Amino acid sequence: MKYRHMVIACKSGVGFGIYLPRRDAIYVGGVSPVVQSRRGEMLSVCTTMAHEYRHHLQRCARKRYDEADAARFAVLAVRTFQGLV
Repeated sequence: MKYRHMVIACKSGVGFGIYLPRRDAIYVGGVSPVVQSRRGEMLSVCTTMAHEYRHHLQRCARKRYDEADAARFAVLAVRTFQGLV
């Protein structure tokens, strides 16, 4: 894998971030290689963090993990962040 040093592997696959409910922690493996600019890199990290944070909120609400919901939440969070910067 070309970007192996930037990803985190887990039972469900490989990604740029992971939420571990047993540790109540979010880990980020690296910055998405798709984005090149400094601002873009930051937003990539923000997207990953927001996505994984949504999984944490789903757990707190005792809901099933929903990838589509986490993706929508991340997009909304990044758009809100962009509006503040």
